[in-house]
Amino acid sequence: LWLDELRAADVAKDTGRAQRITANGRLANLLNYSVIWNGRDQDFQSVGETRGSGSKSSQYQFQSGIELHRFFESSRILLPVNLSLSGSQSQPRFTAGDDVVRTGALAEASDTRGETRSYSTSYSRAWTDRSNPFLRYTLGGLTANLNRVESDSRNPVTTDAQRTTAGAVNYGIAPRQLLRLPVPATKLSFYPLPERFFWNYSVVNSSGQSFQRLPDSSGVQIPLRDTRGRQASVEFGADSRPFDFFHHSFSATRNLVLPENLLERVGFVNFGRVVRWSQQMDARYQAPQKNGPWARPSLSWNSRYGQNNGPELSPNLGVRAINNNQSITLTWDLPFDQLKRSTGAPADSSKRSSGSWRRWLARLGPVSTDAGFNSSSGHSRMLGTPDFFYLVGLRQNPGFKDDTTAAVRPDFGNRSDDAVSWRVGGRTVIDLGFGATINTRGDFSTEERGSNGVTNRSDRLRFPELDFSYGRLPDVLGLKHFLVNPRLKTLYTHSQSVDFANSSTATNISNSTLWQPLLEVAGDLKNGTRCQMRVERRSTETENRSLSTSVTTDANTTVNLSVNRSYSKGQKVSILGKETTVRSNINLGLTGAYELQTGGTFQEGFDTAQSQTKRDRISVNAQGGYSFSSNVTGNLEFGYGQNRDLLRKSVTRTVRVELRAQFTF
Repeated sequence: LWLDELRAADVAKDTGRAQRITANGRLANLLNYSVIWNGRDQDFQSVGETRGSGSKSSQYQFQSGIELHRFFESSRILLPVNLSLSGSQSQPRFTAGDDVVRTGALAEASDTRGETRSYSTSYSRAWTDRSNPFLRYTLGGLTANLNRVESDSRNPVTTDAQRTTAGAVNYGIAPRQLLRLPVPATKLSFYPLPERFFWNYSVVNSSGQSFQRLPDSSGVQIPLRDTRGRQASVEFGADSRPFDFFHHSFSATRNLVLPENLLERVGFVNFGRVVRWSQQMDARYQAPQKNGPWARPSLSWNSRYGQNNGPELSPNLGVRAINNNQSITLTWDLPFDQLKRSTGAPADSSKRSSGSWRRWLARLGPVSTDAGFNSSSGHSRMLGTPDFFYLVGLRQNPGFKDDTTAAVRPDFGNRSDDAVSWRVGGRTVIDLGFGATINTRGDFSTEERGSNGVTNRSDRLRFPELDFSYGRLPDVLGLKHFLVNPRLKTLYTHSQSVDFANSSTATNISNSTLWQPLLEVAGDLKNGTRCQMRVERRSTETENRSLSTSVTTDANTTVNLSVNRSYSKGQKVSILGKETTVRSNINLGLTGAYELQTGGTFQEGFDTAQSQTKRDRISVNAQGGYSFSSNVTGNLEFGYGQNRDLLRKSVTRTVRVELRAQFTF
């Protein structure tokens, strides 16, 4: 059949409809509700659509909250109840792949729908300081919540039903202040009661069913899965601060759904088994103020231990994954800047000498020092309980011995990791006179890490780090004759990194210096032109000793210069001795940069470098912009760039010209 022409006549122009309903309200302070319903048929077109979706769909949502405690508000009990219902439905108009309209049972067999219902409630009570202390520290810590979610869904292939019920009972109190025992002959107080104690019980019951729907309209369903599960656990712990300078906390989890032979019971009460345990301790000491500002160091200590012996590691809970760490920090401030000048009479030469000495020493400024030590370890599979020193973080070995029958020993597949690091550092501000100062810092750190007997170490040194503030020196040097408000800046940093890769000798040594900037001069000329010049220098030298000795160097020197001038409309300027008035806003700028990079790799035993780099780059950009008003603007830019490889004798140059004008009507 040949058709030279195909025309459509009597095209259906079905009307599409959509509905939206939203309602919400509140009944006094007892009940609130919210209702939302959206629906659209298969022919409805939203803005921007060229045709309907082809499926009839609807969504609905209902939420409500009832505050039952309003009926007994004087009891201070809070008992809210929340209800939620939401769902959606989608029904295609046509059978997939053709244009047959589906109606009746066939349409119902191809629809997709889902509905979720949830109910929740919680219990708590507001307690005040005037409440009965016995009740506040017993029943006062009790809270509870209950939640149930029911979900039903189906599509042309499957139907699913999910039910989940979750409940929790929580208990927490803070009785530390109830009992305080002064320590004789000291200012200390002992608090035997915990700062916080908590006990939380939670249980989750879930069930799910899934059926396969046959692709016809018979309604027959074939079971696919039927799952049921239960999770129950108790989390408990406490925070104790027997003395103000010492703190201890622990937390643990008991699994209540283990096999019967692993559970611990007292009568009919199921206590489960501990599958997780962690504890933390910290202490802090600050020297008393009566020692004076020179002898007030601050010392802090922190340790942590964690353990996991859940059923995912071993069926009988005998295998444990453990880890611990500790850290010690010491800080000490030396206030040299507080040294006073001598107040002796001018005739007393000894006092004048002492005052001069103290005055020069005060230029060291406030010296702040700090030091730190850290250690950590971890074992993925271990049998037995670690000893006391491992539990408090003082030792990395949990008690392993060469004897395979020892009480504490590694299990097959165990991975052991440990690390030890320490650092020292200091900083101060040195007074150079004329308002100039040097902010100097420095620190050194070393870290040693081991994994299954393979040890790596790294040392890091950052010294000196100098930040120069020139103060009034620019005026002393006479820069004020050329620049208004001249500013100088210099920043220098030296760092060294030494790595020991499974060796007692260094395998990699890297030194780097950074002048960022070496010198920066900035200020304004007397005619208002802003000027800035910045010189930077970066260099790195890396020595690799892994297999054979090689040295890699890299150095970069950069010089940046910028000049900017702005003229505003109506400003009086002098050009060649003749004063004129600027009739528009004009911005002029010139920037230039020069960069030189050198480097190479030198291998031991070779006279020449294995690879060498030496190149420079020059870039100059000039720009100007004007604006007669907000409707007439424009700018002109000119750029020149040059890249040279000084070893290969190659040169690349670029020129860029950009002109833009904008008129707005």
